[in-house]
Amino acid sequence: MEELILKLRQVGLTDYEAKSYICLLTTTNVLGAAEVSRFAKVPRTKIYDVLRSLIQKGFCIEKVGKIRKYKAINPKYAFDKIYKELENKKKQISNITKDLSVLVTKIETNNSHQTLEIIREENRIIEKIDYLTENAVREIIAMKKPPFEMESKNIENGNHIQSESSVKFRYIYEIDENENPEFFNLLQIFQNEGAEIKLISSLPVGMEIYDDQVLRISLKEKIFTETKCFSIFIQNKDLIAAFRELFQIYYKKAETLKRYLKRMKKI
Repeated sequence: MEELILKLRQVGLTDYEAKSYICLLTTTNVLGAAEVSRFAKVPRTKIYDVLRSLIQKGFCIEKVGKIRKYKAINPKYAFDKIYKELENKKKQISNITKDLSVLVTKIETNNSHQTLEIIREENRIIEKIDYLTENAVREIIAMKKPPFEMESKNIENGNHIQSESSVKFRYIYEIDENENPEFFNLLQIFQNEGAEIKLISSLPVGMEIYDDQVLRISLKEKIFTETKCFSIFIQNKDLIAAFRELFQIYYKKAETLKRYLKRMKKI
């Protein structure tokens, strides 16, 4: 019973409404407010408000007579109203997300003159990376250091390469022999989508360059006993050129995904 009450609360009913609805469902008879109050253990001072709310939400009906009686609506139909409301909310959220995204784009555009930005919040880093990736038009190059949790989620969700994209992706991953085999499957998916993937045992720094316009450097800092990652986003042509040259050096040293996997099978 408690589990059912909890589930009903999760879809929008109050505790008293959930108890009253279950009470009405468990009898074939119509019940008066006093009976519902007694069986469901809902205070009599609250029961009329509770039943009125259940009627409005589509969970019961009122049979008018000398004494008002109440009957539960079959669960197959009772949730129709809530379902439609949720669908409408999903559409509203989708629409407002588009409207708000326009504002974010304007802010990003207005802030494009900034040459350095340090971000420590993971959600904000992800948001920034998504924005830069979605707005890239030519090339994204990257040197990726573990851990790869965020990377795995992006590949699994298909957030890297869109089918209509003309953006070139060239990525180097720092990999050791103990890396989870599943991650190599994800890299294979990424490569099949059109990315150029290379692997190497060690990289000096984690970084990405977007269209030779923005450089992201990924760093770690130790706060007390916890190590956290943060990102520096830089718009500086000389620094971007230097990191591009560093990328080219390690790109030549690194081996292809196919060659690495073939070699590992021989070990």
